[in-house]
Amino acid sequence: MKRFILLIIIGCPYLLFSQDTIYKHNGKAIVCKINSIKEGSIYYFKVGKDKEKKIPEEKVIRHTYSSQEYAVADKHELVYRNEKIVFTHNFKISGIHKDELYARFKKYMTDPHGELKKSYKSQKPEDCMLIAKVVMPSHYETFFGVEKSTVQYSLIFMGDGSNVTLEITDVYISSTDASNSLETWHAHPGHFFKSQIDVLIVDFDELLKEIEKRIKSY
Repeated sequence: MKRFILLIIIGCPYLLFSQDTIYKHNGKAIVCKINSIKEGSIYYFKVGKDKEKKIPEEKVIRHTYSSQEYAVADKHELVYRNEKIVFTHNFKISGIHKDELYARFKKYMTDPHGELKKSYKSQKPEDCMLIAKVVMPSHYETFFGVEKSTVQYSLIFMGDGSNVTLEITDVYISSTDASNSLETWHAHPGHFFKSQIDVLIVDFDELLKEIEKRIKSY
């Protein structure tokens, strides 16, 4: 009996501590104690650790906090153009000729980038514009767990002087459970579409920033 009471006393701090959970876009969950949420980050302590850690809210699907559950991704607003979702990223490269900039766009097409499969859709060197078809693996969350999916989209490179614009549009998702265009996701309130978009918001943001780094490094 004394041993049982002792185990309860030892275990109580962990039971009390582990009252919050942070659910990440990659499907992983962090059991912790959230200390505060401010300036776009969640500050927390992991079980058995006394050092405070933080995670950007854009990497989080949802989290519990003070016995309440919050959907972080609900704050994201999607941009539409002609009823299509468009992810845009702008940056500058100074002192570069249009032909050289276009050559860098083409170099990216031959540059291996993770599990992306890239092919040409349209080439317009006179306009410094290139459109690629890209296919990449992805995932979405269901009640039963994380499921795999495939995402296909158009990746558009545009150059105007020192200004560069990258766009992702014409996005389609497919899996064993669904096959629909994200352009019409709002007409289908199923959990599959919401979860997949939450994942793509983060993945596309990181992808576009990575492409910028590569183009600048060539």
